[in-house]
Amino acid sequence: METLKFMTDINSPMEMGRIKSILDKFSEIREWKIDFDSIYNLLIVQAINLKGAVLAEALHRMGYNATLLYEE
Repeated sequence: METLKFMTDINSPMEMGRIKSILDKFSEIREWKIDFDSIYNLLIVQAINLKGAVLAEALHRMGYNATLLYEE
C-alpha cells in the first residue's frame, strides 16, 4: 500500500462531502484524511496502485488544486 500526500487548497471541513464524492470513485483508495492543522491542508491517501497525477487531475476537474508532495 502506498501513501500519497498532496498540498491542497481545501480550506474547510465543510468541503469534505464534495471531496468524498471524488475520492469514492477510486476503488484503489483504502483510507484518506485531510490534515487541516498543516499549513498545506494536506490530503493524505492510503491506496494500492494509484498514480498521484490521476488523483490530482480528478481534484483539479472539480476545482481544487492538489500538488503531490510525497509518494511512498
